[in-house]
Amino acid sequence: MIMNLQKHYTLFILLACFFAACSDDSGNAPEDPAIISGKTVSGVAQITSFEKNTTISIYELDKEFQKTGIVYETEIDNDQGEYSANVKELKSQYALLKASGYYHNFTTNKQSLHKIALYAIVDMNDDKGFNINMLTHLAHKRTIYLMTQKKMTIEDAKKQAESEILKSFGIDEKFKGAGDLDVFENGEQGAALLALSILLQNEILKDNIDKQINDIATDFEEDGTWDDEKTKTLIADYFYELFEKTRYSDIQDNIASKIPSIEKPSFDKYINHFWWNNYGLKDCIEKRKNNIAQNTNSNSSFAKKLFICRPEIWRGASDKEKTKYYWPDTLDNSKGKDGDIYRNKTDTTVCYVYDGNKWRKGELNNCTLGLKGCTKERHLEIQKAPNENWYICNEEQWISEHDCGNIEYLDEKWKKSIEVEKDTAGWKDTTEGAIRKGNKTDVIYIFDNKAWRVANLVEASLGGCTEDIQDSIGYVKMRDGQDYINSHGSSCCTSNYCAGPFFTPGHYKCNNLHWEKADKCAIELSRWKNPKEGDSHIQEECGNKCYVFEDGKWRSGNPTECIPGLGGCTKKFNGTMKHGAVIEEGSECNKYGEYGVCEDSVTIVDTTTKSPYICTYPFMYLGDGSIHGHWMLASEGDLELFPTLCTYDTYGRIFSGKNNYYICDKISPKKFTFRKATSDELEEKCSIYNYGKYKTFKGSKAIAKCDVAESNAEIQFYDWTFANDKNQGTMTDPRDSSVYKTIIMDTLTWMAENLNYADSVNYPSMRKHNWCYNNQIDSCKIHGRLYTWSAAIDSVYWSTQGITCGYTNNSKHTPCGLPERVQGICPAGWHLPNSNEWNQLLEWLEKINIEFYRSGFSTDHTGIYFSTSKSYALFTNIENWTYFWSSTDVETTNYKDVMMLQTSSYSTKLESSQSNNAVSVRCVKDD
Repeated sequence: MIMNLQKHYTLFILLACFFAACSDDSGNAPEDPAIISGKTVSGVAQITSFEKNTTISIYELDKEFQKTGIVYETEIDNDQGEYSANVKELKSQYALLKASGYYHNFTTNKQSLHKIALYAIVDMNDDKGFNINMLTHLAHKRTIYLMTQKKMTIEDAKKQAESEILKSFGIDEKFKGAGDLDVFENGEQGAALLALSILLQNEILKDNIDKQINDIATDFEEDGTWDDEKTKTLIADYFYELFEKTRYSDIQDNIASKIPSIEKPSFDKYINHFWWNNYGLKDCIEKRKNNIAQNTNSNSSFAKKLFICRPEIWRGASDKEKTKYYWPDTLDNSKGKDGDIYRNKTDTTVCYVYDGNKWRKGELNNCTLGLKGCTKERHLEIQKAPNENWYICNEEQWISEHDCGNIEYLDEKWKKSIEVEKDTAGWKDTTEGAIRKGNKTDVIYIFDNKAWRVANLVEASLGGCTEDIQDSIGYVKMRDGQDYINSHGSSCCTSNYCAGPFFTPGHYKCNNLHWEKADKCAIELSRWKNPKEGDSHIQEECGNKCYVFEDGKWRSGNPTECIPGLGGCTKKFNGTMKHGAVIEEGSECNKYGEYGVCEDSVTIVDTTTKSPYICTYPFMYLGDGSIHGHWMLASEGDLELFPTLCTYDTYGRIFSGKNNYYICDKISPKKFTFRKATSDELEEKCSIYNYGKYKTFKGSKAIAKCDVAESNAEIQFYDWTFANDKNQGTMTDPRDSSVYKTIIMDTLTWMAENLNYADSVNYPSMRKHNWCYNNQIDSCKIHGRLYTWSAAIDSVYWSTQGITCGYTNNSKHTPCGLPERVQGICPAGWHLPNSNEWNQLLEWLEKINIEFYRSGFSTDHTGIYFSTSKSYALFTNIENWTYFWSSTDVETTNYKDVMMLQTSSYSTKLESSQSNNAVSVRCVKDD
């Protein structure tokens, strides 16, 4: 990161102004008249929902669009992100707006763990356009580039930058400027901006969201395109999976619960377009209905997956849909004549026919008989094949005279055609699947694919199998004059031609848009009249299995769901308690492994005595994708703690009951219950029992406190946390009587503030080698000083010991050979930390699950001073980064010769650095 910053020094520095500003004896230049004076700046700042009190900063920019040091700050007033600030005076019309704070992530429905910063470049002469959002952030670097390099006006530059970004996310509509957009406004513009924000809040990016959106903004900067295909594909895969699972309903619910005033947002279509474009799928429009297309993105986890356009949305195609609708991409745009055929070269069993101005998959004999394809236009046409047999074109296949009896050739063909036309004359379009008796005959017709056709035997009785009647069952009677369909779904000729029907009378079930013969089990369940949610039934016809009515249909149930008095444990009854017969459960649940299909069984022991049971839902995910619940026999602890449940979420935690303390324990791979906690568990685990108590972390000097870690409307969760109040202290530097906060971390005591000592008389190493950030004394008081490494280790002292350490000379660096402990410029009894001590700190924080910037060690960002040469000196990164020296140097040839800790709100790591830079110093107490 440091090397990248050095590449852009020329963009940050106006040399003459810089040295004039940094010089101690420079005078004050005459001031330019103010361009902006007494202006109130207001708007909304939104990633989606910034937390109240988020900081809003307004930075004045000079002619090179660099910060001048003039800044005004305010805070967000409410949950909608509204802010207002009074700008007294600016000498430039351009400013950089920044919103920095925590926010509510609608994808995870949790507050962010880290702060995020969003920017917007604005013209202060405008009376509008002061909103800060994801689009203004992604566009701000590109806007500055177009203004400085392409000499555009700010209005044209912002318009082009925002259009390029929206296009990269598959959003082509023309919207008003990003600075006028509001995430929570109803309508397409708000939905599009909300979609853009949600796309970049996914769990793939996790804690790196701030870095990721800055990387994307940088990617757009010079060419207006987002070239990071790997990240785009990861995001596309994430939201495609979310679409298949929930259709984004969880996100919509999260928004509705947080902001009830907003209408149900329609951001989903923009998110869908993002992953469609990433997968190479075209828009799913009416003319592409039922088209099958392949994911052509080789980087995707779902590469080569087939999708179907139905209806107006691409989704993963089922095996049946692939068989019915798929045709090769090479034919997609190829025109043909009615009846043209194409034999698949890789699978010669597949034949395609040009029918109705498009290609479709057809029966294989279309490609093998030498008659061309059987199409709608050629319906009932009779032809003699090269094999000397006669065939009739019926719907989409050729039927042999041997299958249909004697064909009375053309006379019969015209007779049948005229009968159908008369029978359906004057009929209008209606609902798909509707049936109707003919005008002249008793033949039943069905409206299918926007046209009337003769219904098959099942359709004549039950109508079309559509999504509205999925899983329904009905009885089919025999009828003459209907089309018949064999067991494989292939169309045959009418009953006048066929030797016999392939459908027989009986019960049929609507399954996946096709009618299929219903088994005895399904028939028996269908006889239940007006079943209610949670009804359960032992089905003798299905091997005495338990079935439960849930969400309007019957599903397989757990044996406990058929215990007298309980009924089904469905989602509706999750966490409820009921009393039912006393049972004994079988022990076959582990037969197929922890995650296999359980073979539970129950034996009813006593129906007169009632035992308490608690519904646990979901308990098991079945092989067909469905789930079921399980009634758990309530223990003493369950009864005392109800309605608090012992589940995955509460496993291992201790709770206070009416009479005892209980721990949530696992009694089988998927079963949990409360049992009495032992005295050792009460002392060891953090719970209400030892709330507020302190103990020493094992193997450490640091103190832990038992405190509330999480709470909701029903229960509180406790955990051992780092006790700042016990671990913090102070130390006084005897050299200048400065007082510093201290903190115990693991086995070491650290300064919890940056060193601010600058006596260059007693420490000549400091002379011209330490600075306050931006040469402002107040910065030293707040953030401490920035030292070069030669100053930090006190290089003048080491020179008296025969060790030369200090500035590099751009040649191979050989380690100085310093001892393990180096006092450097730290006070007596303290020393500069080495790389091992930094690593010990980071590993310990990770072990006790505390983030670096949430620990008591944390400080505000202090930035860095690049002092690589007299020509290029630069203060930077105070908004995002803090750097600390170690006393460890390394052998290197790339001018990075010293180990340094780099930390920000999203990253903490120990890396090598140039010793000529100036950063902060922390000291560690000697043992």
